[in-house]
Amino acid sequence: MAIVHAIGWLLCGAAALLAGLEAAAHADPRIQGVLVPAADLWAVVAPQSFAAFRGALPPGLWADVLSLPFAAPAWVLAGAPGLLAVLLGHPPHDEETESLEHALGLYDRLAREARDGVHDVVPSDESDDGGGKGG
Repeated sequence: MAIVHAIGWLLCGAAALLAGLEAAAHADPRIQGVLVPAADLWAVVAPQSFAAFRGALPPGLWADVLSLPFAAPAWVLAGAPGLLAVLLGHPPHDEETESLEHALGLYDRLAREARDGVHDVVPSDESDDGGGKGG
């Protein structure tokens, strides 16, 4: 499951890069709208490879099957499965992790109590040197 988790993070990183590429592609006058379909982004960024890809497909496959997923933004095509892989591939907690989380919670609790003055030493009325009141 750790591999799935790592692949999910890689896909999320790719989605972030694709979102940046989409934002940069708005400089091209052929790009219209707020969300750019992946097919349009590919056609603007790498027109030769996009034409070669479409030319290598059997007739009708693009129009019937592949045009629908490529109508979504590219960052969604990478980000949705990436997020799903990160969530589903998250490694389970073991005892060591739970112990560490408990220790961190203990530190936070003690820091909060110290800030609130719970552990402040209150001076007593009697001092140990024998010089108390009324002497």
